Amino acid sequence: MQQITELAIKGDEALAAFRPVEETPEWATFDEDIEPEPGNDEAAPDPWTVEHYALEAENRAHASEATSRPPTRLVHSSERASTE
Repeated sequence: MQQITELAIKGDEALAAFRPVEETPEWATFDEDIEPEPGNDEAAPDPWTVEHYALEAENRAHASEATSRPPTRLVHSSERASTE
């Protein structure tokens, strides 16, 4: 099986010599290639920064919620039976 794979790889390499692979396909676009729209000088916000601030706000909300409630007291089942 390994010999067949090796032959297939050699065949691919031989065929690639006749038609070299394009460095960048003509249909590929990258962020650097896209021209900004005229009149739109504002840079789009970085999605990682936006997520960071959203998580930070969420954590602050949970922290303030936790401090505004009294702590929960766990009751053992033997205590529960005596209070009923």
